[in-house]
Amino acid sequence: MARNNDKDYRIRKAKGQNEKSAKLPLAHKLRNGGKDYVKKVQSRINTRGASREVMVKITGSSKTKRGIKNSINYITREGEITLRDNDGKEYQLDYDRERSDAYKYLSDPEDRLMYKDEKAPNLVHNIVFSSPKIAGVSEKDALDSVEKLLKEKYPDNRFFLAYHTDKEHHPHVHALLRIPDNNGKRINIRKNDLRDMRDGFCKNLQLKGYDVKATHRYQQGLKQKLRKEPDRLRNLYEVVEFGRTNYQFDPVKKQQNFLRVKTLKNNTEMVVWGANLADELSREGVKPGSIIRLKKEGQTMVKVPKLDRDGKPVGWMETHRNNWRVENQGMLGIKKEPFGKEIIKDSVEQIKLNQKGFSLFRENRTALQTDTNSKTIKFGIFKF
Repeated sequence: MARNNDKDYRIRKAKGQNEKSAKLPLAHKLRNGGKDYVKKVQSRINTRGASREVMVKITGSSKTKRGIKNSINYITREGEITLRDNDGKEYQLDYDRERSDAYKYLSDPEDRLMYKDEKAPNLVHNIVFSSPKIAGVSEKDALDSVEKLLKEKYPDNRFFLAYHTDKEHHPHVHALLRIPDNNGKRINIRKNDLRDMRDGFCKNLQLKGYDVKATHRYQQGLKQKLRKEPDRLRNLYEVVEFGRTNYQFDPVKKQQNFLRVKTLKNNTEMVVWGANLADELSREGVKPGSIIRLKKEGQTMVKVPKLDRDGKPVGWMETHRNNWRVENQGMLGIKKEPFGKEIIKDSVEQIKLNQKGFSLFRENRTALQTDTNSKTIKFGIFKF
């Protein structure tokens, strides 16, 4: 009985009797299916496909030498998982000597001088880099992508990497990043830094041929906002430029057709790539400034070179190319409002037509004034 009462209380609390309780996980499940929450989530995944978003977050920090040891023991699962440093050297913590070397690698003798109380600065961050299971990222490619990212962003900071597969749907890489660099200068990781790391991690995986994404919250909000716009603005873009250049503007990659467009309402730009873009733009007579409808119609499987850690080709791998459908809506496009306040009279035909209309209006007004006492009112060429 007590258990039922406790459950009822949790349900009432989760239904949102106050703002704080409305944010609880149980409240979210109740609002989105209740007992059938898991089934609905799985059904949505089966219908729309699983998310391909990558994730980067800081899960913890260490202030002391003991804390660094505990972090190393955690990411290696007490020595069961191989540890890898920023120079590519691997450590097997089953061996006492390698365990001791690993503990010393992220520590400096002066670290103990920095620790005075609980408010002492952190020495190491534990950062998790997660890729979606559906993308099928291999352990080597995940580790190489994180290593390349951290070396580029923090070249003077030492770090350890370890790969975990214990999360069924979220294989991930743990990175223990030392906060003071080799010169004693401390790094300060902000939200923008995490966003840059997420973008960099995603880009490195994409360079290896994986279909992953790194969509930020403001972009997701923009997409939701565009879906609510009137039908005359949905899927409409203004052409900024198009041509052929290195894929993703990376000089190392082969050349590919690109199209840069922007939305009509918020002028948000985006770039699409596709082998068939040239034929579509030529057929539709698209020019910079044209208003077009853009739709992705399937994908084509292709083979691309597979690169090793040094960027040298070691074989081939399969990936996909997007096929696009373009429909030209005209150079002037579609008005954002049903009726504009300004009338454009820029052609000779339009000016002559307007002059003829004013002339007929003057004739009609004169005829109406002179025939006011007549039974028949002459209005232009019509009689009433």
